Amino acid sequence: MAATATESSSQRIRQQLTDLNTREMANASNRELGYRWTVLGFEYSNAGQFTSSENAYNHALDLLGRDPADAGLNAEALDQLGALYRIYGRLPESLNCQRKALALRTKLGDRKLIALSQSHLAEIALVSRQYREALQQADDAYRGMVASGGANRDKISALIVRTYAKCGLGRHAECLSDANEIFALNRGVFPEQSPEVSSLLMLLSIAQLRNGSAAAAEDSARQAVAILRTALSPSDPRLVFALAQDRDCLLALHRKEEARQVAAQLAALESKSSESCAQCTVSAFGLQASSH
Repeated sequence: MAATATESSSQRIRQQLTDLNTREMANASNRELGYRWTVLGFEYSNAGQFTSSENAYNHALDLLGRDPADAGLNAEALDQLGALYRIYGRLPESLNCQRKALALRTKLGDRKLIALSQSHLAEIALVSRQYREALQQADDAYRGMVASGGANRDKISALIVRTYAKCGLGRHAECLSDANEIFALNRGVFPEQSPEVSSLLMLLSIAQLRNGSAAAAEDSARQAVAILRTALSPSDPRLVFALAQDRDCLLALHRKEEARQVAAQLAALESKSSESCAQCTVSAFGLQASSH
């Protein structure tokens, strides 16, 4: 399955590069080329190619930053690059990108996108262990999304951050209750085998484990791992994080041999990855293909 996902990702990257080269030869606008570089950055990220992804986003920013009329796409590229940095634990760079994206969106006055940027800043506060700030920011972002008619996927993302913050504050019963509510809210929003669902399963697993339900937590973690194996590169930090959660659940269940096997998989994956992840599965929503 993982090999198939990797092969499919490589095919998409090759197609994007071909299309980009064709449009560059045709002297396409900076707006179009910047958009295409943003999409390429997304594809590289899902292939686990951090450096190529970072370079693609920077190409996009160079092109989209030349004309104020492209501020919306520029903000989206910044948002995407900020998400990439967060996934790989590069928090100062992530914070810089997200603040710039918020500044652009504030000037544009789009309340939905302002709330989205606030949600992503809440994620950074969360992985920085600033739980009270993360809780407040995520709650403000969610309320802004509700007031402005934001997309359900973005509302769910903000709720995920808010719930993790409650876990960080030791409010474990609330964390589990909220995780179950978010999972129910998701029905019909995302396909069952999507990375977004894996993010929800990870939240549920962590909440279940902290509330003493190790068997349920292991089942949730195992489902998340199965989804991520088909969607991401084997060395992607998000998969590594999910495997670590599965190992912790198995240890809590005293299934030592299975835990040892998962730990061996983790060691092999971590030796291939040059980047680390700071609570990288806070949200699978932070890195998405450009919608323009």
